[in-house]
Amino acid sequence: YVLYQKNIYKKQLSRTLLTKEILDIDPDFLTLQEISSHDRRYMRKLFEAYPNQFTCDSGSDYEVGLLSRFPLVEGSEICRPEERLAAARVQMPDGSTPWLVSLHLGWPFPAGQHEQARVIADWLTTLEGAVMVGGDFNMVPWGDSVRTIRKAARANRVGPYLATFPDSGPLLPLPIDHILLPQGATGRAEARPRVGSDHLGLVARFSL
Repeated sequence: YVLYQKNIYKKQLSRTLLTKEILDIDPDFLTLQEISSHDRRYMRKLFEAYPNQFTCDSGSDYEVGLLSRFPLVEGSEICRPEERLAAARVQMPDGSTPWLVSLHLGWPFPAGQHEQARVIADWLTTLEGAVMVGGDFNMVPWGDSVRTIRKAARANRVGPYLATFPDSGPLLPLPIDHILLPQGATGRAEARPRVGSDHLGLVARFSL
């Protein structure tokens, strides 16, 4: 399977290259943050290519969302706007129904990321079954928020440390976007171009 994670950046910029980038990769799942009405208009081809989708209004003039090649389990969709999180179960070809979660953490201390991550982790522990997470964590892989969510999801990060936020400076580009896969999954990850965002994309190719 292939999962594409991207904070697509809520500013009203051209989406032609980003749409082409994602459609060329042809992922099975997408976890997206900062989806705006501008994106829905100018990335129409992408959203039409994935009829199985769910988004959650974060209350910040943008949505957090997930798109899937496979059907979403009816009634499983969960929107947690205060935590900027969207989730749903996916009906996989083998009959399993893992959770797919898209999240966007706020900034760390002195902002409220730690509390946001704790609330998300508490909720994740209530989910039954495997969990796949893609998100803009605004935190490096060894940070407490990533570790807390990873453990609660019973998942592991896929791939090496990949810098996804180059705007932090040329000497210290930060790896703050992550994909978490259920324990036992195997795969690799690669960074993708910015194409109109302040974040690079992150693509995981994996087996469950």
